[in-house]
Amino acid sequence: MSRPWIILFVLLGAALLGFEYVHHLYMENSGGSEVAQLKTVIVDLEKQLEAQKKQNQRLLLELKDAAEKQPVAAAVPDNVPPPSPPPPPADPTLENIAERVMLRKLEFKRPLQFVGAPFPDIAQRTTEDIQKAISEDEGERRQRAYVAMGFVTDPFDYRWALSGLRNEQEGWFYDAPTATLYTNEEASLKLPDARSRIVRALMEALLEQNYGLGDPGVDDAHNSDKAMAEFCVLGGDAQLVQLHYSLSDVAGSSGGGSAGTPPPFYEAPIFMRERQNFPYDGGMVFHEAVRQQPNSGQPGFIDRIYARLPVSTAEILHPDDLYFASTPFKPIEFQWDELDVAGKEPIASNVAGELNVMLLMKVVEAPDLADQIGYGWRGDRYLIYPGDGDAGDHVFWRTSWATEEDAREFAAGIQKSLTFRFSIPVQQRYLTDAGFIVNDPARTLRIRTSADGKTVQVVNASLDTCADALEAKLGLP
Repeated sequence: MSRPWIILFVLLGAALLGFEYVHHLYMENSGGSEVAQLKTVIVDLEKQLEAQKKQNQRLLLELKDAAEKQPVAAAVPDNVPPPSPPPPPADPTLENIAERVMLRKLEFKRPLQFVGAPFPDIAQRTTEDIQKAISEDEGERRQRAYVAMGFVTDPFDYRWALSGLRNEQEGWFYDAPTATLYTNEEASLKLPDARSRIVRALMEALLEQNYGLGDPGVDDAHNSDKAMAEFCVLGGDAQLVQLHYSLSDVAGSSGGGSAGTPPPFYEAPIFMRERQNFPYDGGMVFHEAVRQQPNSGQPGFIDRIYARLPVSTAEILHPDDLYFASTPFKPIEFQWDELDVAGKEPIASNVAGELNVMLLMKVVEAPDLADQIGYGWRGDRYLIYPGDGDAGDHVFWRTSWATEEDAREFAAGIQKSLTFRFSIPVQQRYLTDAGFIVNDPARTLRIRTSADGKTVQVVNASLDTCADALEAKLGLP
């Protein structure tokens, strides 16, 4: 029975019951004012009942009219089969996934070629690409610089570690000259993890074609901090798109197969692993800050970020304070006319940057304190000079800081780092008016601060004569 009919009978029944009840009371009571009152009530109820009957008649007519106007469904023969269900969505392909990552009107300037290959072949291509970009001699110089600075503790194969980390992290290889993307042939795009991984590969290929940003592991010979900051813009952009794609991926998981996850690589130092992850994690935080800017919704806003790339990891870590400051941030650059010291040229000259300072401090400090020591970085450059035999190479490192307090925090942090590293007990006599001066058989250490209190100079040499020569040629006035 339809809902209007139910309402009609309920109302009618209620009215009749009320009338019967009042009539019953009337029959049980005689005379007096009570009888008069009941008669009045009965008259009112009779009027309401009459009005309700008229309302019921009107509702009956409306229901009849509506029923006559409703179309009659055509009869379905018993032998007609039910309609077929809609076809399942097509399996994702590299091509249709590529269409979804072409954001902000960016397009592939050259059509991508997709080649499936076994993972060992992809890993070999990555290794050969790095060995071609970094000579064996350059790889040796970089690992010696890492050891001398204290970023790593033991010698290692720089090129092998870099290629291993890239293979573990990516699992694909993009050949820019031929616009060919080599993907793991075992990866099934029916699985969400495989689709998510390929999105980042496509994004990096897309952004590389449009902006030409290089790998900081390859392009860090003279200013690794700048190379890292530039790549963070690409890596963070790719990571965000990958995340948004994963959240909106409705294809689900169908069928079996492999996600094509590369095997882990255990032979790289922790310092290199953290640097390899930073462009994606730190870069994504940078891009989130970009999207919080007042004009971020305007067309071309993100493209303007690529037109004025950050020049230091300090800007990646503190975008609101530095990158989006009213005056664009420009790190202090240290240069010397002559770098020859006692007849020797440096084997490495580079910029550590705030990121590397933080990673170095994390060896001896809690992460939050290490971050605090790195905060306030305004520029640096370190020079590595070859040492004799097994004594180790010599380090000359000049840093600049925003405030005197920032400089004091770094001076205290690097003092703790160096004495811990060389197992030198701190003694009161090392704290002099000229700075922290250690002439120990294990190592000669000199940490000095400039007259304005914002520049800290670090000398770490195997012999005091080498330290004297470095300070005489390159040191603070």
